[in-house]
Amino acid sequence: MTDKITRAIKALTAAGLLLFLLAGLAKTLFLPEEINEYENRPADKVSMPDFAAIMDGSFQDSVDKALADQVLLSTTAKKKYNAVSSSISNIIVRRVLELKLPRYISVGDMKIFGGDNITYGTRKMENLTEALDFHIENINGAVDPAFTYLYYIEKDTDINFETDEKVGVFEYLQAGLNLDSDHMSCFRIDSFDDFQKKFYKTDHHWNADGSYEAYQALADLLCPGDECIPKGETFKISNAFRGSKARGSYTELFSEEMWAYHFDFPEMTYVIDGEAADDYGNQNRPEDMSYASYGQYYGGDNGNIIINGGKADGEKILVIGESYDNAVLKLLAAHFAELHSVDLRYYSEKNGQFHLAEYLEKYSIDKLLLIGNIDYFIADDFLLEE
Repeated sequence: MTDKITRAIKALTAAGLLLFLLAGLAKTLFLPEEINEYENRPADKVSMPDFAAIMDGSFQDSVDKALADQVLLSTTAKKKYNAVSSSISNIIVRRVLELKLPRYISVGDMKIFGGDNITYGTRKMENLTEALDFHIENINGAVDPAFTYLYYIEKDTDINFETDEKVGVFEYLQAGLNLDSDHMSCFRIDSFDDFQKKFYKTDHHWNADGSYEAYQALADLLCPGDECIPKGETFKISNAFRGSKARGSYTELFSEEMWAYHFDFPEMTYVIDGEAADDYGNQNRPEDMSYASYGQYYGGDNGNIIINGGKADGEKILVIGESYDNAVLKLLAAHFAELHSVDLRYYSEKNGQFHLAEYLEKYSIDKLLLIGNIDYFIADDFLLEE
């Protein structure tokens, strides 16, 4: 009796499974779904067979794809599979990152070094020389060496952390530019320890320590003998800062604390893209911070910023740079009567076409600073004159 019941259960199970599969096949052929709502795309359907499609395999492929989209409960199965797969993957990746391995590891579309530091790949000089030569020629033809200064910012793309081998971009610029040697300086990264201390783990910008080191070097380069604004107490902006590098499938694995320093800035006035502003960034009111963003705290990538009042009897400086200088503009402004900042990527949008010679003459600029990382010195957006 027990054997008969067992055979009957097996038969019914097989029949039920066969009916389920036949129902899925019938649905696929005669009542296909139009939209795969889970993946937000048109659902695949079986294409009409012909001899050529069968011979080249495209008909068979369409059947496979259609069955994956149209079979009953396929969407539910995909959701469950993706959820389980993601959980397992995150557990494995988290354990690998905890090892703090001293080598590069690829995780999805990200490259990790030393645990939870998201890095970009090291550049190769042979791929940079053409663009660097073009920019060197552009700078040499556009500026007066007597009052022009350059500050190059090394980052993770300038060094291989496994070998500590440097790309040498700053040295290449030094050799090609017609600037005085004492008018050029570099923010150096010579090891992974350097990088870890001076840069965010999840963002491409320098952190509070890195930007303050750069400010001190810039003050020494541009205003030797001036006393720097001292660092005040540190304070935490966020417990879970996820910077520009923390993107992709594993974003939830990467976050960090974001810290900053209090500074006692002198009283200043601000004009941003032709409009008077209360401040640049939010460094004067950190207690109001309820978000974690480099740009929102230090200031955004505005086309033109004029900061007035740092040093009434001082000189006027024009800083042509990109987002790295956002963190040092107010500090530098304390050493000048006026600090003018231009980001050539955004200047024309609200200020008209930029002409260097006209700007220097209009505002009686005494010093010109070019500041940026490798991307600044190879991208056409940062060419000084067309």
